[in-house]
Amino acid sequence: MNELTLNQANRIIEATLAKAREMKLPPLSVAVLDTGGHLKALQREDSQAYLRVQVCQAKAWGALALGTDTSRIA
Repeated sequence: MNELTLNQANRIIEATLAKAREMKLPPLSVAVLDTGGHLKALQREDSQAYLRVQVCQAKAWGALALGTDTSRIA
């Protein structure tokens, strides 16, 4: 398996935030982890609620542990 690059992680975040704006979702935090569960990239939009960064990273860990995407564990 190829290692996730920082550039790839940033593109994932960019696409996620673009889709969120298209869907008119409230501000998001987005965490991208590598296969070892280490944080590769994270962005937090303005006006986020308290602890949202920690919640999004924990959700990413859960998805990695379960081998699924976060929409299935939401």
